[in-house]
Amino acid sequence: MAAVQNPQALPESGTSRLPVPQDSHTKVLVAYPAVPRSSRLVPVMFLVLLALLLCAGSVALFVAALWPPIAVITVTPRSMIEQERIALVAVTTSPTLDQVPARMLTSISPEMQATVLASGVEIQPARVATGFITFFNLAPYAQVVGLGTVLTASAGIQVRTLQEVLVPAGNAPVQGSATVPAQALQPGTSGNLPIGAITASCCAKGILARNMQPFTGGEDPGNFTIVQQHDIDSAAALFLPQVQQAAQHALQANVLPAEQLVAPPTCRTQVQSDHPAGSQASTVTVSVTATCWGEVFDRRAVEQFARTEFTQQIQVRLGTHFQLEGVVWLAAVQVVAQHEHGILTLSILASGLWIYQLNRTALGHLLAGKPRNDATALLARTPGILHATISGWNAAILPTDPAQIQMVVVAPHQP
Repeated sequence: MAAVQNPQALPESGTSRLPVPQDSHTKVLVAYPAVPRSSRLVPVMFLVLLALLLCAGSVALFVAALWPPIAVITVTPRSMIEQERIALVAVTTSPTLDQVPARMLTSISPEMQATVLASGVEIQPARVATGFITFFNLAPYAQVVGLGTVLTASAGIQVRTLQEVLVPAGNAPVQGSATVPAQALQPGTSGNLPIGAITASCCAKGILARNMQPFTGGEDPGNFTIVQQHDIDSAAALFLPQVQQAAQHALQANVLPAEQLVAPPTCRTQVQSDHPAGSQASTVTVSVTATCWGEVFDRRAVEQFARTEFTQQIQVRLGTHFQLEGVVWLAAVQVVAQHEHGILTLSILASGLWIYQLNRTALGHLLAGKPRNDATALLARTPGILHATISGWNAAILPTDPAQIQMVVVAPHQP
């Protein structure tokens, strides 16, 4: 193997120079300049980037083929809130198609009783007994018995007549007779004479006097306990709130969930006592009850009738291009008038949002292929459109294919 001559003459490189032995048998390796690793990666990265760009372009073409760009037409249709006051009639008999049912309610509370002491005191003077005396005439001629004629009973009690009387003549065997009022001379219960206590001849020949009925009303003086109206009222007041509340609760319990009272129930209390005010009694028992009554109507039937009537009336007024959006809003039912036999005139305010109905398909075909400015003007002139915008399409002319036009209808704000 030949030896390298003058190794010092080797060109310098990035490696260090090594001392070369002068022995002819020694092999010498020549070191070449080193190539950096980053320099070798540049072509590879370029190729990878180029491949990615080609793939991205293919994907974009594929996506564009599947989902072509579209023009988005955003439209706000015309809308309006309509109100109508609906009047209707409620009846307690069988309702017709334009009427709603109503009914009368009545409730009575359980009876409550209380016995209280009578608080009144009556000082009673002595009272004379009164009655009637019949005079019989045996004489064949009429005779007069004067006013104030005094007669004595079997027990010694005296009475006097209170008026003059003419006793007709007798005609045997029939006797003439006449009756006059009389009263005892002494007050007290002793003047309460039984029948026949006075049976005696008097006054004139042939005249016989007799009481055919008992004398009554004679009373001795004394103090008595009597019932006062305050006693009755005080006893009743213990139960009035309870019986009224019981009657009201009973009436409310008869109101069905779908019904509504026309007005708060009307209630009346009934108070009875076993002794009236002013009568003599040591106690008085008072009974109290309450009766409540009212009228109800079918609220659900009213609301259903109002919604149907409102929808029909507004549809006729606005035409078929408008449709109700959502539900009909109803205010409280008002009772306008109450008539005989439970007939009611009712009123309810109904309102709702009505929106113009746009034909999206027909509108898309109408706009296809139109210049953008012409399409904008056409949308502004189209009946039922309040506001419209075109987005998502930058070309001056809209797509000729209606499938590339998307109609977006934005509902107006609801209150």
